[in-house]
Amino acid sequence: MPHLQSMLDEYGTDRIEVVAIDIWEDNDADWKEVVLENGYDFRNLLKGDALAPQWQVRGTPGLFVLAADGTVVFDRNAHQFTPVRRNVAAITAEQGNRAKAARAAPLWAAQVRKVLDAELAKRAAP
Repeated sequence: MPHLQSMLDEYGTDRIEVVAIDIWEDNDADWKEVVLENGYDFRNLLKGDALAPQWQVRGTPGLFVLAADGTVVFDRNAHQFTPVRRNVAAITAEQGNRAKAARAAPLWAAQVRKVLDAELAKRAAP
């Protein structure tokens, strides 16, 4: 989420839209605490369980980035890549998926930036 916020700050809300869809959460405080404590100002859709199948979210994080016109320019499911394994085996079961996601986040962010740059360049071309 910090990477997504930095992209929104960099590209601006007039060029892209970042939407977080809360799914499979039992406790509303989980998302709210994270968003408020970190000052994320992208749109958050709550109770999005019914949207997950429509967007083909099969796991979390389901990651989508939209251009300002609403066009999906990045869908983690559609833009799969094999991340470089950076000592993931050292992550304990107690650290869990959150620790694995934290390691992968910079890799996903780099992919998102590539897609955004390419998409925005196409739209800027005459």
